[in-house]
Amino acid sequence: MRHTATALGLIAVLAAGSTTAAAQTDGQGYFEEGDDVVDITTWAYDDLYAGGWRAEWALGSDVYGPEGEEIGELEDIIIGPEGQILSIVAEVGGFWDIGDSHISVPWDEVQVSDDFDRFQIPVTEENVEQYSAHEARLTATEAAGEVALVDDVAAGVRAWRARELIGDYAYLEDRVGYGYVDDLIFREGRLESVVIRPDVGYGDAGYYAYPYHGYDYGWHPGYDYYQLPYTEEEAADLEPFEYDELG
Repeated sequence: MRHTATALGLIAVLAAGSTTAAAQTDGQGYFEEGDDVVDITTWAYDDLYAGGWRAEWALGSDVYGPEGEEIGELEDIIIGPEGQILSIVAEVGGFWDIGDSHISVPWDEVQVSDDFDRFQIPVTEENVEQYSAHEARLTATEAAGEVALVDDVAAGVRAWRARELIGDYAYLEDRVGYGYVDDLIFREGRLESVVIRPDVGYGDAGYYAYPYHGYDYGWHPGYDYYQLPYTEEEAADLEPFEYDELG
């Protein structure tokens, strides 16, 4: 669900995204010859199954304070250009005197449980202002209504939200319609894979996890689709991804 800037009171992005609008409509911005694309015939799920976790496990989950007390809810995961997790966005403090507050907590300050469904952060009523959206260099643009962390305001380079990509439509090479982004798989602090649920044209085909290649490799904040650098034949050879095998 996309939140308005008014509802979050922070939020949204300084967009370098004006350049992406043309790419959405003219089909440019796809993979070019020579791009470092993972060979899907050698791509295996073993590492994902061994240490991967789903964005779905995190989004909407409870977050806990330094003493283990429940203090709020995790709203989004902020991801950098190469797929690294930069921070989480959470709503906290509804029971504090300050009321609800939307904060951004750097990923290296987040403690995650072994099963990736419990997120503990060093935020208290006394220090919550240190993690405010303003301090985290989040800028509000009412027209955008997006949440994202600005890495370099001067250069216009920005990170993006997990919720920006989940639910987008995915295409194969030659603009062949394929399906929808169902989830994101993280491992060791970075986005490793994008899971696609093929649409009805592919029958009851389950889910398929594809390598995430990084910023501008088939996707950029502001795109309303996800481009895969594989043919229909390559996609047909990929084994179904089993969520139950994670962890």
